[in-house]
Amino acid sequence: MRRKLMIAALAPGILAPGLMAGVALAPAAALAQEAGKDLPENLAAIHGDRTMNGFRRFRAEKQDEMFAFYTDAVGLEATNAFTELRVYTFKNGQFKLNPRTDDRDYVDGGVADATGVRMYSFYFPDEQTVIDRFTAAGLDAPEFTPVPGSTRSIARVTDPDGMPVELVAVPGEPDAADLMEVSLTVSDMETARDFYENFAGLQPIAPEEDPVSGVTKTRYKQGLMIISLRDFDADLPPDTGGGGLQHVVSDVRVADGLAKARGVQIDQPLSVLEGYDLHTIWLSDPDGIINYFAQLGPFPSDED
Repeated sequence: MRRKLMIAALAPGILAPGLMAGVALAPAAALAQEAGKDLPENLAAIHGDRTMNGFRRFRAEKQDEMFAFYTDAVGLEATNAFTELRVYTFKNGQFKLNPRTDDRDYVDGGVADATGVRMYSFYFPDEQTVIDRFTAAGLDAPEFTPVPGSTRSIARVTDPDGMPVELVAVPGEPDAADLMEVSLTVSDMETARDFYENFAGLQPIAPEEDPVSGVTKTRYKQGLMIISLRDFDADLPPDTGGGGLQHVVSDVRVADGLAKARGVQIDQPLSVLEGYDLHTIWLSDPDGIINYFAQLGPFPSDED
C-alpha cells in the first residue's frame, strides 16, 4: 500500500521544474549500474502486467472546477488531496491532474486539432449512472449515442479546461467498466506504432472505428489502460504538455539503455528521488508526447 501511495504522490508535475524545492534528484551518473549487456527488443518485460497511468495538465486558475468535474460528475475516486495535485484510481491504475508547466506547448481543441494527448475515455456500467452524476453536479446531462454493432453507447463532453472527455457505457461488460482509455493524435501512424509497439512493447489489440471523428483507431492495452492512436493525415500543431503517460516498470535502467540505443528523445535522464527510492526517466515519443517511466524500490539483482 505504501508503494502505491508513493507513486501517486510523486506524479508528473511534482517533479517538474519550479516544483522541486527541497527535493534531491541524483543524476544518472550515480545510477551507473547496468541492467545487462544485452538489451531486449522492447520494454514489454519490464512492464509485465502492470497498469499504466495517465495524467492531464490544466490551467492553474481552473483547478477547483477541474477537481469538481472529475470527482463529482465523472465520479472518479480521489486518493489524495494535495493542493495542486489530484490522483484518482481506477481499479489498480491512476489518472492524475496537475497544473501546466512552462516548458511545454499547449493547444486547445479536440482530437483533430493537434497532436498529443487529446482525450481521456472513462467506462461505466450504464448510461443512467453517468447522467445522474452530471445532473447532480449541476451540469447538462450527457447525450449518449449507440455504437453500431454493440450494446455500447458513447457521449462526449468537455472538461472545464477544454479537453474532450469520452464517457462510454458498457452494459453487460463488468470487466470493461474498470478500463480507462487515453487518445493520442499522432502525425505519422507508422512512426508512432514503432515507438509504442517496437520500443515500449505495448500489446496491440484490435483496431476500432471512431464513430465520432470518422477514423480508425490503432489500439494497445497495458493492464487496464487502453492507448489509442489516431492519424488525421493533416499538418497539425503539437501539444506536448496537455497530458502524458506514466509507465510503471520493474527496472528503469532497461528503458534508459534501450532509449539510448534507439535514439529516443530523453527529456529528463535516469534519476532517483533520494529518500524515496523512486527511479525515473522521462522520454518523449516522436510527437513529443511525454512517456514517463517510474520504478519504485531497488533495482533487481542479476539473480532475480
